Amino acid sequence: MSSLRDTIFAAKVREAVTDIPGIGPVLFRGISAAAKGRIYDATRVEDSEKTDAAKYYPALLIESAHDPETRQPLFTPADLDALASLPAEVVDAMGVEASKLSGLDQKAAAALEKNS
Repeated sequence: MSSLRDTIFAAKVREAVTDIPGIGPVLFRGISAAAKGRIYDATRVEDSEKTDAAKYYPALLIESAHDPETRQPLFTPADLDALASLPAEVVDAMGVEASKLSGLDQKAAAALEKNS
């Protein structure tokens, strides 16, 4: 019989391949707690507790978007500003999928908007 601790440590991130209109298939992987911390660090406004909403989805995509064939990350932290400059409809389409798999719901998005 498995202990509660074993059950918790057996948890795996979810993943799914999603066809993004105008882009094609992208593998999205849910994020870890460590990745969530990196996202908040990358989006924090300097000398503030606020979050730069324009960088939130790009930072999430750096952590969660992968090539479905190679399973390698599509982006690196150096791509943050380039991702933020893409059309919102492209970034939003990918960001919504990444959010779903990462357990980041509408409440989290609302809190982000409130803090920006």
